[in-house]
Amino acid sequence: LKPLSLQLSVAPSAQRAMARGYLLLLSLAVAAWNFLPVSFVNSAPPARRDESLVSRGSKEIRAKGNARRQFYQRQNIQMVEIEGKMMPKQFEAFLGSEEDDTPFDVRQVGNSETKVTFEKKPFGILRYQPGKDFKGAMVKQIAKPVFVGDPAGQASELGVKAGMVVKSINGEDVMSQDFDVIMKKLGDEALGYSRFVKAPMDVVFAA
Repeated sequence: LKPLSLQLSVAPSAQRAMARGYLLLLSLAVAAWNFLPVSFVNSAPPARRDESLVSRGSKEIRAKGNARRQFYQRQNIQMVEIEGKMMPKQFEAFLGSEEDDTPFDVRQVGNSETKVTFEKKPFGILRYQPGKDFKGAMVKQIAKPVFVGDPAGQASELGVKAGMVVKSINGEDVMSQDFDVIMKKLGDEALGYSRFVKAPMDVVFAA
């Protein structure tokens, strides 16, 4: 008996189809390889940006910019002398000085005292005057209440009068302090210091 031999034959069209399939698989494998991250043993990780340097640089830049702006703003502020102290001209406008304001010296203020407690704001004192050398604060104008319980009428109802000088605020002697310091402690509305203080407030006036 002769051994049987089985020989398979593949049509040319089938061979071309298989070749195209192999090529397609190969191209897909190459494309996938290109998208994979390349990693090498003992390779250093990518350098990261030092955010602290960026933050510090930003703060320094902002600080320098603010300093420049403040410098130019100071150059544009007109200064005037008020009772021996140089102050911004805007301060003089808010002060509302009048021609009949008589200069006074806190060292010559009498011993008569009026103690009051302002329960609300505004206190009802419309205008103050600085003393000699910009020391002390004298009441110059009092508001009158327009309705019952009007907080703007407190000073008038409590007996505060024009010509009285602020002696103490909440127990602190302020008689010889600078005028603008006293205004801040009183929270004077006209000069924009109201946000610095809260009521109630105990004030002693001397005359």
